[in-house]
Amino acid sequence: GVYLLKKGIYPAAIQRFQIASDKRPGHIPNLNNLALAYVYNNNEEKAKEVFKQMLRIDPSDAQGWNNLGKVYLNGKKPEDAIECFKKTIKLNNKLLDARFSLAQAYEEAKQTAEAQKAWQQYIELAKDKPSEMDWLPQAQESLNRLLGKSAN
Repeated sequence: GVYLLKKGIYPAAIQRFQIASDKRPGHIPNLNNLALAYVYNNNEEKAKEVFKQMLRIDPSDAQGWNNLGKVYLNGKKPEDAIECFKKTIKLNNKLLDARFSLAQAYEEAKQTAEAQKAWQQYIELAKDKPSEMDWLPQAQESLNRLLGKSAN
């Protein structure tokens, strides 16, 4: 299934992960891959179902909460996404991806003050991380826009 997922052959990957789930119910890595395959195959409802199933089994899975939050954010449900990202950060406050997504969700929900605070926190935590260098300009631009500052 993982090979098919990486190659972008999502329907076949879904089928393989489903078979594996039937053989090993509750296996978190498999459920995560199944949900991601649904996301990539543009079936966000099934992805939400599987992520929720996964989180019922292991509610301490920060990456699972983060992934569910992204599905909600992509589905234009920022309030649900915010709750997922808050849980993610509570479980793993070093997961910068969740902080970036939380700021996006606050913006989407028109919660400007919270969005500003979230962008500032992300920028402060990410500024010295090489893995975040591609995302920092977007974060700074978003913060500047919310603060009414020009980019120059």
